[in-house]
Amino acid sequence: MGRYSRYKPKNVLKQFAYQLARICKKKGVEEELREFLEEVLRANGRRVQKNPGQQGANNIFFLCLHGLDPAEQWTKSGEVSRLSRQLQHAEASDVPSKYLIGYIYQTGGKYLSQSQPENEAREKEEQVDNWDG
Repeated sequence: MGRYSRYKPKNVLKQFAYQLARICKKKGVEEELREFLEEVLRANGRRVQKNPGQQGANNIFFLCLHGLDPAEQWTKSGEVSRLSRQLQHAEASDVPSKYLIGYIYQTGGKYLSQSQPENEAREKEEQVDNWDG
């Protein structure tokens, strides 16, 4: 896979969006962040998607990536949905932000599909139930 740099612009953007979203969730101000980012996007002439059926388009990481890069300087059009699902996958695995970029590279950029969170939770429960300790 080769060597990666956590200082490439796209990696810095992913790490900053991840940290921002996680801190706001932890402090209970996710909705305020969501409203602010939607405002930023509208001010830059961007549409704000409200389709809960599209997991990638309606998560806080998606809004952070778009809100921090509204002119799409560091991300290509259509790429933000995939990147936001990668961040969701890292969050579901409770990856510390300092290991985010390495984690994404190690997992091959794996991201959550719409059914994965339920499957992962079910697998964890089964592992606990099957433990004979």
